Amino acid sequence: MKLATKDVLDFLKQIETGEVQLTAEVDPQDVYAGNVHYAASNGWKIVIFNDCNEWDYVDRVESADGRQWNFGDDNDEGEPISQDYGVSDEVAWERYGIPGYLKSREPRLTERSPG
Repeated sequence: MKLATKDVLDFLKQIETGEVQLTAEVDPQDVYAGNVHYAASNGWKIVIFNDCNEWDYVDRVESADGRQWNFGDDNDEGEPISQDYGVSDEVAWERYGIPGYLKSREPRLTERSPG
């Protein structure tokens, strides 16, 4: 069963605000380019494509009850959500642990170099 656009966007907003926290299966810094799988504190799952340590797009979302949304699925207006949604570098780092360009490989407290 497919997740509704509103449910996907509400979930993404909850991640952005910190209402929902994510735990990555592997350290996102270990996935230089590829999918990063996360378990969310609300029982959902999300997969983000990390492109050379840059948050690129949402690949997949799965609700706690098994409904799914996948990259390329149309939103209610017929356009893929992935074309409309992105996060700032700060959100990518603070919420997803995807660092952008770093001076060194350390936990999230590491300061990013100016880009």
